[in-house]
Amino acid sequence: MTDYCVREISLEDCLPIRQKVLWPSLGIDECRVAHDEDGSHYGVYISERIVGSASVFKVENDFFQIRKFAILPEMQGRGAGSFLLMHILQQIKDISSLRVVLDARLTAIGFYEKHGFMKQGSVFSKKSQKYIRMHKMS
Repeated sequence: MTDYCVREISLEDCLPIRQKVLWPSLGIDECRVAHDEDGSHYGVYISERIVGSASVFKVENDFFQIRKFAILPEMQGRGAGSFLLMHILQQIKDISSLRVVLDARLTAIGFYEKHGFMKQGSVFSKKSQKYIRMHKMS
């Protein structure tokens, strides 16, 4: 098993990962999303190298949204994403009852289902990608 660690990071540390994984054709500043400054940003590291990031936003007192979950392509399927997601879910659970939503790319549905998320609603498109809303409650 690879030794990963998760740290809270700055938005600036998230942007290069977002760009490389989610929007390679955009400039780094175009990888910002609405209300980024209100979120908590997390990075997953191996040997001091950031290999993924995600942002968490409090929607209501006990309701959170995970956005821009991105793992470098060469690290996908190696446990980094699971490690990051489990850390984030535990952080949320430590401060509130767990109620989380996210918009998953269709290619990532299986990953989120493996972690207890369920599909909600219909497929929709954003920036030429297809997504579905998923949720998890405890």
